[in-house]
Amino acid sequence: MALTQIGKEGITGISNSANANAITIDSGENVALSGTLGVTGVVTANAGVKVDNITIDGTEIDLSSGDLTLDVAGNIILDADGGNWKLMDAGTEIGRFYNDAGLNIWSVANDTDIKFLGTDGGSAITALTLDMSAGGAATFNSTIASTGINFSGDTAINNTVDTAYNIRSSSGTGTHYFGANRTGFSGGVDIARLGSTGTVFNESGADLDFRVESNDNTHMIFVDAANNNIGINTSGPSDLLHLQGGGANSSSGAPIIRLQKTSGGAVSDGHTIGGLSFFVNDDGVDS
Repeated sequence: MALTQIGKEGITGISNSANANAITIDSGENVALSGTLGVTGVVTANAGVKVDNITIDGTEIDLSSGDLTLDVAGNIILDADGGNWKLMDAGTEIGRFYNDAGLNIWSVANDTDIKFLGTDGGSAITALTLDMSAGGAATFNSTIASTGINFSGDTAINNTVDTAYNIRSSSGTGTHYFGANRTGFSGGVDIARLGSTGTVFNESGADLDFRVESNDNTHMIFVDAANNNIGINTSGPSDLLHLQGGGANSSSGAPIIRLQKTSGGAVSDGHTIGGLSFFVNDDGVDS
């Protein structure tokens, strides 16, 4: 190996039998090595290290162009003693994984949703969307399969197919509401209320009819809310209680009110077995 000076610029070369310029040092103190550098000790490069278009300097690894692939034979482990793993886009933080009594996922940008996507039969789908502009409201693309669902606090189930009808529960009261034209817990009408003390239909007194069907009768029992009438076997009760039945000019199916006392043994004289009482309230007293 020989040390030589090449030219008037002061370029110094170190040569060997195979290469006259195996190592060169120019006037700017830049070193060029034509072969492979093997180092058994520590390499200190306070100004950074550049490999192709990758620059490693201090706390950054910069890639001037293209993608960066981490391909390892084992596992990739990200160990942050600060407990934060940040996701950036052009220098702006868009998301973060952090440790706070467990793993937390944070969509950092204001009102930015979190979406879970997949491929279903070759088509891209959004399986779940968490709407951060609506307090994290969750929208599932399809059904939810579960062995059980527990709700705590006030709960509303809004029907997206027909938004006029919703279900809600009131925390601590044991009451469940079936509502019409209801958004959340305000406005609209309570169609039915199922509670620990009983069941009430149309407690708000809206013009909403109540109808019970039988096997082949659509109006077996019908409450006409607008006219305050009750019909049995009729869709248009014309009086407070209207019973309708029969057909043609015969007694078959004629409306009959049957009063039957359930008891055993013979009926003695003076025993009441049924009856109809008629009262009039002309002085404020039922009599």
